Amino acid sequence: MDRRLQIKRAVAKARATPKIVSKPVPQNKSNSIITVYEHKNFKGRSDDYNVGRWNYNIVKFHPGNDKISSVKINRPGYEVILYDNANFTGNFLKFKNSLSDVGKLNDKTSSLIVRKIDEGI
Repeated sequence: MDRRLQIKRAVAKARATPKIVSKPVPQNKSNSIITVYEHKNFKGRSDDYNVGRWNYNIVKFHPGNDKISSVKINRPGYEVILYDNANFTGNFLKFKNSLSDVGKLNDKTSSLIVRKIDEGI
């Protein structure tokens, strides 16, 4: 097999791996693990996320980069980690219950992780 074709397939496979970037969940809130909101107190534009690693510059990240102000955890047994930089770096906030105000990361979140409690990143 041609080396360029091997590399192209390897890159395509890496991009498709859910551990690298998660696929969007359906807009049915009953299926989502969390809902993020543009404003405090669970108001404004929102989007749903399932278990995965979400980076604003790789997937369609709503309500947008540096726009999250509150997060509702829709199912028990999960935690969320918000990061103020892309690629899961910088200051972070880790929580297991819904937050009507994400405090120091208000309008600063650029990546986030949703995972079952006690799972590795």
